[in-house]
Amino acid sequence: MPESSSRDLTLQRLERTYVRLALLVLFGLALFVGLCWAGFHSYARWQERSLMRQAHAALQRGDLRWASLAAQRAYVVDSSSLDACRTLAEIAEKGQDEGAIDWRCRVVEIDPHSLFNQLALAVTALRFAKPAIAADALAAVPTEKRNDAGYQAVAARVSLAKNDLVATREHLAAAVRLAPNNPDHQLALAQFDLASKDDARRAEGRKLAELLKTKPTVRREALALLINDALRRQSLSEASKLTNERAALPNSSFADEILTASFQHTVNEPTFIASVTRLEEQAASSPEKAAQLIAWMNAEALSLLAIDWSKKLPANLLDNLAVRVALGDSYAQSGNWKGLEDILQHGTWTGAESLNLAWRAKVADESSDAAGREKFWAEAVAKARGQSEQSNLLARLAFQWHWPEKATAILWTCSEQRETQLPALKASIFTIRNSAIPRAHTESSADWWSCCRMISLSETISS
Repeated sequence: MPESSSRDLTLQRLERTYVRLALLVLFGLALFVGLCWAGFHSYARWQERSLMRQAHAALQRGDLRWASLAAQRAYVVDSSSLDACRTLAEIAEKGQDEGAIDWRCRVVEIDPHSLFNQLALAVTALRFAKPAIAADALAAVPTEKRNDAGYQAVAARVSLAKNDLVATREHLAAAVRLAPNNPDHQLALAQFDLASKDDARRAEGRKLAELLKTKPTVRREALALLINDALRRQSLSEASKLTNERAALPNSSFADEILTASFQHTVNEPTFIASVTRLEEQAASSPEKAAQLIAWMNAEALSLLAIDWSKKLPANLLDNLAVRVALGDSYAQSGNWKGLEDILQHGTWTGAESLNLAWRAKVADESSDAAGREKFWAEAVAKARGQSEQSNLLARLAFQWHWPEKATAILWTCSEQRETQLPALKASIFTIRNSAIPRAHTESSADWWSCCRMISLSETISS
């Protein structure tokens, strides 16, 4: 073999060797990168799951702060984590934070084909008085998925928020038809029909509620509907029978006993005092029950009784915000402005700052401190800005205190946002039409006519 041919073969072998080595190195690098990538994502998934386990554990024990921190860290690790977004939405809802809507929207972005996600977004939007967002969420549901009882139930709530009563009943009836064995949908239909102005429709609701009271899972709620219906019809003997039937149910709750006491108060039964005493004993060690009991006393025009009972409560229970809010209402209703001022200066009012400031404005007004009234009221309105529920509360208080110019100013501001304009405009209609604002307080200015314009505008929007 010539020397040149031998040299060529050697070079070819070397080239093939180098190619193999290069391919081997490239394959090794690719394998290494792949392993690193898989390892990183495996670690990220493990970290996200670990953080979410911490978040769920914290949520179960009521530690919203730690649950939120853990869920937020999980979201930073994996921004496509449905569990993190849903948990953050739940935490925001518990904290009355409208940011819950944004987290529900993020869930829909991650998983847009889920009916559950769309319905959860709609329900959360309704919770924060955003019917337009809820309607948009339902509109995004494909037609083929709308033949679902859950969809129809949420659609009924959206229609009710928009004051479309015809559509509301159609959706409720559809939910019952699609899930005939679900008593919750039947209960919602019975409640809607019992509130109707039509005698025949109310009779249908009564018949359905009578059927539902035989079902253990909704018996208590069905009896409550029937009791309220009997009271509306002034059938006291029937209401008494139903109340006793409800009170005799096993594992009756604190709310059940309050309902019984309400009926006893309505018909002036001698057993009412004993029932109230029993309720006070149960609520003396529970801030939740104490707040519920005081709020009920206020609703029953027993604010003086609530104030007297509160003086026997331990200091740690009075530190609870819900208790102080309910007790503040007791002092306001009874006209005890010094007592209200003391309550307002006690503890923190985080989450109820606008109410605190509004009451301070009223205390200042009762003390003939016009400057203080205007200062505190302006601060209350500023705190409530952008929060329809708090703004409507301020408007109702202003109407009650015969400050119509302040009330109408708030409602007109709320009405500038389309998604909240109907609730805002309707918020004062019951008050106005039932003469809670005597015309003598407003006829010397344009405020009465401003109120009338709000009624007219709300009816236009409804139609």
